[in-house]
Amino acid sequence: MVRIVRAKEKTKKKPGRPTKLRIEDQILSDPYRNRHRRFGLRSNLIAGICNYELAL
Repeated sequence: MVRIVRAKEKTKKKPGRPTKLRIEDQILSDPYRNRHRRFGLRSNLIAGICNYELAL
């Protein structure tokens, strides 16, 4: 999911002011419309980050 957001950021024609938050924090703090779907995606992202850090 982070790779998708980074790729989308690179394709913007007018990037604007840089954000203060990391991409991971932007995903978690973004207002969402389809709550159930996005909640599942966010849960999977958090679980993936935790598993990655535990594997190190």
